[in-house]
Amino acid sequence: MESILPSSYLLASCTSDSRKDWFHIGEYKKLPYVAGGDQTGPPKEVATK
Repeated sequence: MESILPSSYLLASCTSDSRKDWFHIGEYKKLPYVAGGDQTGPPKEVATK
């Protein structure tokens, strides 16, 4: 399966998030996401799901 990271990098570069110190574009997430007040999967599980 091909990695989604290059596509993620292209989409996230030149956005306001790309200027944040904690936001690592083109890499797996470092912090948990929150969607609609519910926390999503933790960063350590991203590569396996």
